[in-house]
Amino acid sequence: MKLFFFFVSTLIATLALTSSFNTERTVLTSPPALVCPALKAPLCGDFNNDGYLDIAYYGKCGNGANDCWRVHINKKDGTFHNAGNWGGDMWFKDSYNESKPVVGDFNKDGYADIAYYGKCGSGSDCWRVHINNKIGGFHNAGNWGGDMWFRGIKPVHIPLAGDFNNDGYTDIAYYGSCGSGKECWRVHINNKNGSFSNAGDWGADMWFKNSEFESTPIVGDFNKDGFSDIAYYGKCGNGADCWRVHINNKIGGFHNAGNWGADMWFQGSESVNTPMAADFNNDGFSDIAYYGKCGNGTECWRVHINNKIGGFHNAGNWGADMWFEGSQPKNLPMAE
Repeated sequence: MKLFFFFVSTLIATLALTSSFNTERTVLTSPPALVCPALKAPLCGDFNNDGYLDIAYYGKCGNGANDCWRVHINKKDGTFHNAGNWGGDMWFKDSYNESKPVVGDFNKDGYADIAYYGKCGSGSDCWRVHINNKIGGFHNAGNWGGDMWFRGIKPVHIPLAGDFNNDGYTDIAYYGSCGSGKECWRVHINNKNGSFSNAGDWGADMWFKNSEFESTPIVGDFNKDGFSDIAYYGKCGNGADCWRVHINNKIGGFHNAGNWGADMWFQGSESVNTPMAADFNNDGFSDIAYYGKCGNGTECWRVHINNKIGGFHNAGNWGADMWFEGSQPKNLPMAE
């Protein structure tokens, strides 16, 4: 079950940090920056295993005193039910991008679950996974292991859920550090018994456009081989903008990034401009869409269809009629 979903949440906090990311093929150090927390981002998944996508998020239930997983089940008639309370028991590592919840089928039972970088036991770092109980709720979180080494707390450092070894169990990857601290794609493979393996080094060769929302990595099956790949808005060649795609090599790593074309025109650099990966034309190949500009600069859904030969077509205008409540991460678009 492949679930590709998307991200990030409310509030802006100021924090002094040292965050490394590759925009010039060298490690850069960021000054104190504004960082958006990711906890309340909407999540897309099939939470009741009926073949229809539902929406969940970290919210409030009852009189507002209790944190809960708030789930809107798809009514199959073009609307969602009012939200149900699917339980609590959250303990996030912090409120920044590395703690963003992700959706996947972590126990391969057909029901979407939720995982995130949190704390367990006496406060040790862990992958905290809420398994779907199949009766309209999530179990209390289980400790699925640790061994995290995030490279920073910017949008480019969010965790990514995908099936990176094509075994039907969802794994977790992120832009992190390996070995002596070099940058890497750090992948925790699902060991199929209620935990993740320690992270493996799946290669590097990153060159992000920047460290903000429009450069957020996304997961998709871009070559239709059943193995999850990673793409992002980056730079190629002599520094030209490009869609940079790391294809899964099927032996525990990613190939160096390929240049899959350009023709980007983002509407801005806020959370609502985060790219999304999904199969928008139902051909089995993942495409990329985002809130951008078209024509003479009017806002539009800008979609780059996969050309099936290692690139994306120039973007098409897929319509508009947006009306976001704001630009905070809780308004983030999603795709499956």
